[in-house]
Amino acid sequence: MFNLGRFNDAIEAFGKAIQINPNKFEAWNNKGLLSLRLRKYPEAIEAFSHAIKIKPRSHEVCYNIGLVLSELGKVNEAINAFDKALKLKPDFVDALDLKGLTLAQMRRFEEALYVYEKAVTLMPTNDEMVYRKGLMFLRLNQYESAVSVFNQVLELNASHYVALIDKGMALDNMGKGNEAIEAFDAALRIRPDFVEGWNVKGLSLAQQGRYAEAIITFDRALELNPNAFMVWSNKGLSQVFLKEYESAIISIEKSIQIYPDFFPAWTNKGLALNGLSRYEDALKTFGRAIELQPEYTKAWVNKGKVLAQLKRYYEAVKAFDAAIQINPKLFEAYYDKGLALYFLGKYDNAVKNFDNALILKPEYYEILNIKGMALSKLNRYDEAIKAYEIALTVKPDFFDAIYNKACTYALMGNKEKVSTTLSELIQLNPSYKEKLSRDPLFKDYNISFK
Repeated sequence: MFNLGRFNDAIEAFGKAIQINPNKFEAWNNKGLLSLRLRKYPEAIEAFSHAIKIKPRSHEVCYNIGLVLSELGKVNEAINAFDKALKLKPDFVDALDLKGLTLAQMRRFEEALYVYEKAVTLMPTNDEMVYRKGLMFLRLNQYESAVSVFNQVLELNASHYVALIDKGMALDNMGKGNEAIEAFDAALRIRPDFVEGWNVKGLSLAQQGRYAEAIITFDRALELNPNAFMVWSNKGLSQVFLKEYESAIISIEKSIQIYPDFFPAWTNKGLALNGLSRYEDALKTFGRAIELQPEYTKAWVNKGKVLAQLKRYYEAVKAFDAAIQINPKLFEAYYDKGLALYFLGKYDNAVKNFDNALILKPEYYEILNIKGMALSKLNRYDEAIKAYEIALTVKPDFFDAIYNKACTYALMGNKEKVSTTLSELIQLNPSYKEKLSRDPLFKDYNISFK
């Protein structure tokens, strides 16, 4: 009866066996397993509890209790049960595996990695255990280690297409876009109907700015699954980057029709509406994304950007502050907040936000330039010059920084430095002559602008 899948009949039979002999361990354990299979979790717990009383040192029953608790979402209790099983049998790989999966579910990736390293030590040729070790490295953003482990998986099983996909994702995050595409293509040759494979390949192409190719790739995924709402949204975002805003809205609305609560789609729709200069509609759409997921920083930042475009700078600052409160390491929010403060004339606060952005991206030359402009407004000329010079170290042909550097020297009254800097600018970019000729700061300088 057990093997034939007649589970309810089997449970009844085990119940009769228990009536005859209440201390029959196998009957209690098997009743628990069948109850688990039928998702009768309270009955399963009751059966396993009886079994463990009969055999307190049964690692299998401890493991089975962990399975039930995991299904019930009682993850901490499940881990305790797996730990009891492992204390009784330290080389119990199934318990290590389930403990690792449960820890990963709780986003305790470092602990999960430690568990899978132990599992791999016990079963070094088990491609799934090795794969899960690599997956933990990927979740920890340790991309080089992830690629190395995924390569080990592929040595064990060259057809492990999921390892190829995850290897591609790691390579993508390392900035190795072409190698990532090669990995995705290898996976799709093995499994051409793998929708998520086409999706992540499309995302990689989009990240490389290859938006037309990305759209073709997303379309392939949608041929396989027209209800893949994430793919519709991703396709729409690529259309936004191609400035195909009307087409983007059509794609994104299909995503929303399938899954109305998919907040990234609402954000992408807001970007498309912004591209059509439908600013108020864009703000409402970003607002809808925030209603669905108040901690979605992308929606807050883009809402702030639109408010800044409308010169509603105070509101923009509030939106950027909301994003920063959620993620204090959000470069874009500090940068855009700094810009909004600059346009409000709050130069000191603007500089502080530019500095916060530069902590995250020290060589972002555009921020160094605008920081220099803010410092110049504060009459902190030496600091402004230093900011421009750092920007020019990163990008020597950054003409706006050279121009602003000359402006600051003019404000300092350093005619020699002004002349030298303007000569350098004109030599590098003669098209600046007209702009310089109209700037009252340079009217007294003997520089040929025409």
